[in-house]
Amino acid sequence: MRVYPMQAWDILMMTERRVKAIVIFFVIVKQTTQGINMLISKIGVGGLSLAVLVLATNVPNVANAATQNVRVTWNDNPDKNITVAFAASASGAYLKYGSSTDEASWQTANVTRVGTFGSPVITSQFVQLSQLVANTAYYMQACDSSGCGQRYWFRTAGSSPQNMTFIAGGDSRTNRSVRQQANRMVAKIRPAFVDFGGDLTDSNTSAQILEWLSDWELSYSTDTINAVTYKYIPGLIVNVGNHEDNDKQFVCKVFGADMDRNG
Repeated sequence: MRVYPMQAWDILMMTERRVKAIVIFFVIVKQTTQGINMLISKIGVGGLSLAVLVLATNVPNVANAATQNVRVTWNDNPDKNITVAFAASASGAYLKYGSSTDEASWQTANVTRVGTFGSPVITSQFVQLSQLVANTAYYMQACDSSGCGQRYWFRTAGSSPQNMTFIAGGDSRTNRSVRQQANRMVAKIRPAFVDFGGDLTDSNTSAQILEWLSDWELSYSTDTINAVTYKYIPGLIVNVGNHEDNDKQFVCKVFGADMDRNG
């Protein structure tokens, strides 16, 4: 494995006097599911789940969308298993997805469990997907009875060795403007995934998490496919830091970690 410091990030950090600590690396590795799981076991905490895609509730500023703040989190075996989570603005939540942009061929998946966190409550509805094809682009919309949100796409991990890029960092709990700039850099690099080493926020409150989720959308880049706009979402590995000690299960309640699939 070769690790290269991301010089643009270093320059950005030097311009911010009050930043506590955020470190991001640009990494090139040989990708295998075993290698990804090993990375998770070295950096993460126990109890993480399949790869996860999340939309959280109570996050503003997505015009005319039934669902908001979509993200994909890699936890375990993301070459074939994905958990999709989203915030519904009405009843009857479900997910439409497929490996083609032909929406007539998309499947529909129902919500399998609901996670709640903090006060005011962040409610995330989770859909478990399995038997996905490795190293494959999937396109999707999260929907409820009021309609569907915008279109996104993500790529599953490979099941055999191949080159990949990822970004590693953490401690985004202070200086929100720098966090936002870092996420914009992620959007430019378009990595396979981001490994976030904990301390997302300072106090792990729902208000702070909602801000973090809103800022994370800046890491998404835009693609136009057959004259239709899609947002590319990099994978996300979320770990627990000491500033999440008040509720370490936030990774389950907000990001959908559920390795043993018992809800």
